[in-house]
Amino acid sequence: MGGTTLGLALLAVGLVLGGCTSARMAQVNARLGLAPAAAPALAPELAVRLDTLFREGAEALARDDLDGAMASWRQYAAQAPAELPRARDVRGYLTLLEREAAKRFARQAVAQEQAAGLLKTDRLHVALLPFRSKDATGGNASRPFNRAIQAMVATDLAQVPSLTILERSRMDFLLREMKLAESGLVDPASAARAGRMLGAGSLVAGLVFNEDTRYDPYQSNYYTGRYTISTAVSDVDRGTVVGTQEASGYQYNYFELQKKIVRGILDSLGVKDIPPAVDKIHTKNWDAYARFTEGLRLLEEENFPAARQAFLAALNFDPDFALAEAAYLDTPEKQRNLAEVKAAVAAP
Repeated sequence: MGGTTLGLALLAVGLVLGGCTSARMAQVNARLGLAPAAAPALAPELAVRLDTLFREGAEALARDDLDGAMASWRQYAAQAPAELPRARDVRGYLTLLEREAAKRFARQAVAQEQAAGLLKTDRLHVALLPFRSKDATGGNASRPFNRAIQAMVATDLAQVPSLTILERSRMDFLLREMKLAESGLVDPASAARAGRMLGAGSLVAGLVFNEDTRYDPYQSNYYTGRYTISTAVSDVDRGTVVGTQEASGYQYNYFELQKKIVRGILDSLGVKDIPPAVDKIHTKNWDAYARFTEGLRLLEEENFPAARQAFLAALNFDPDFALAEAAYLDTPEKQRNLAEVKAAVAAP
């Protein structure tokens, strides 16, 4: 059985055996626009504003102005009810455009590195490298696992008004363009180079060490695991480490460890004004977290339908898992190239 087929089979088992009640899932379906219902009624002024934003985005895209299209459609997505059919389409289009923009940026940054490709910024412009994972045997654990912890840390840092968190997709595609992504390991010199090309003043690298080699997120004994999360914050311009963070504990308090790491990163960056949202735990349900990691793996592979099912499965275990809900809404229903998106939004 292939990896994707096995993953979906496990997701289906989880939905049957360990999920939330049907009533709670019905609430999730309503929020996601999956429950049979008429399109929500919009106030006339909101309907006009949304139509204008959609049209502006479509016109910008027709000019191949990806930044302009994304700017208009981000406003649309922020204002439109999630259950509105066009809002779901727009969020999917945004993900496709962001990936295309990130690919273009990566190619241009590498090509222009010796010219004007390097941007000078301050320490509060932060980029996150993909977190690495290790287990007690010294081997690499699954990449989706570290992808999920990176997503949580990035989301928390983005809650701080004084910080600018650079797009993860740009880092991903830049590392691919630099031929550094496959190993998941980036040496300090290459990391600093990538940071400068992104326009980052600070760079965060992380490692998740799993002391329990028996780890299996789909087995009932997974709460015996013990983890250590370590991160380092570097000054890109100077090429020096300005702070390190480490938190250790058992799997049952894994998500509290993640918050300790975020607090340590903020301390290294000298951030004092920290909003309460930073300390809100994303989920306490390991089953939800495991499905979320699976969804991120599938999303990285551009298997969008399967990724959506994985994020939905995560919500089945924790209907309040906002990261999984946002990931579901942001994942396109299917893969489209740029020409296909242009055609879709130009159609009457």
